[in-house]
Amino acid sequence: MTVNPNVYCGECSYCLSGRLGLCENSKGFGSNFQGFFAEYAVADHRLVFSTEGLPKDVAVFSEPTSCAMHGLESLQMRPGGSALVLGAGPTGLLLAQAHRHRWRVVRDGRGAQRVQARHREAGSASTRSCRSPATTPRATCRSLREASPHGDGYDAVIEATGSTAVAAICVPLTRRGGTVLVYGVTRDEEVVEFHPYDVFRREITIKGSFAEMTSFAAAIDALRGGRVRTDGIVTHRYSLDEYGQALDDLRNDKTVHKAVIVP
Repeated sequence: MTVNPNVYCGECSYCLSGRLGLCENSKGFGSNFQGFFAEYAVADHRLVFSTEGLPKDVAVFSEPTSCAMHGLESLQMRPGGSALVLGAGPTGLLLAQAHRHRWRVVRDGRGAQRVQARHREAGSASTRSCRSPATTPRATCRSLREASPHGDGYDAVIEATGSTAVAAICVPLTRRGGTVLVYGVTRDEEVVEFHPYDVFRREITIKGSFAEMTSFAAAIDALRGGRVRTDGIVTHRYSLDEYGQALDDLRNDKTVHKAVIVP
């Protein structure tokens, strides 16, 4: 079994209008609401889902996969559209796999010269790696635009790194009428600059994706069917007693990409 940790109140104006993800009183088990990282937990039956038959290392990705599904649902991509996912960590890989359109997944090491890309076509599991010759954000942006299917950018650009330097090149990488999805988490005080005239002239949409409320079942279905694969994404495992160490390692150890608590 798995539990959706995101709880909506069902009473605020957003919930009553069907926009559950914008709930004014939303809570998260294990973050701002007690209940997880313990031997036993209690949750409303509507938040509990069966993962029978799924290996534990796959079932544990139910929540992050559901967040990726929510982000992609909010894009409302047209068939055949192209997208650039900036960030090939666990989130970027889940985002890319959850969609059927053409994707180019790029990991930018926050200024690193080496950029690894995984290219995924609809119905294909093929990947490829490449090196970016770019050494500056402007050159990186130019090379990525040139690599797009039409040479003028992507229908959707997803920022999944949480880096403001990466977010700053998202609008220039977006095609006319395209969408920038802010998915990565930044600090409250951080700011990203863009040219409003460019957004106006090319009719660019900028959207955010915070937390899912209704995508859990679809995520589990994608994991069951192999549409989303999690092989190799888990890098570290900790016992319940090592929970504090796991958080510390996530903050300070760059080799820790996806940590799992094993009770």
